[in-house]
Amino acid sequence: MRSIVLWALIALGGVPLLMGAANQSHPYGVSFDNGTCTYRNITLKDGYSEPFKFPCEYWSCNATAKTLTIDGCNVPRYGSCQYVHNPYFYWPLCCRMSRAC
Repeated sequence: MRSIVLWALIALGGVPLLMGAANQSHPYGVSFDNGTCTYRNITLKDGYSEPFKFPCEYWSCNATAKTLTIDGCNVPRYGSCQYVHNPYFYWPLCCRMSRAC
C-alpha cells in the first residue's frame, strides 16, 4: 500500500496560519474546520478513520495536526493492461485488482 499525506501547512505556505484563519482551504480541496477534515465533499471527525469501496482508499483524519492520510492500492505495472479494483469490497480487500488487457 502506498501512503499519500496531504500536508496543509506546506500547501498553505503558512500564510493563513499567520493571519489566524479558522477555516483553512487548500489547493487540493482539503479543509480543516472545527475539528474535522473535509476532502471530496466527505467529512471525517478528528481521530476518525474510514475505509471506502470507491475509490479504494482508507482515510485517517488528524485535524489537530492538519493532516489527512490516504492509503490507496499499489498498482503493479504490467504492459499495457488496465487494472480494475474489486467494487464489492471496502479497503483493503478492494485492492485485489484484475487486469483488463
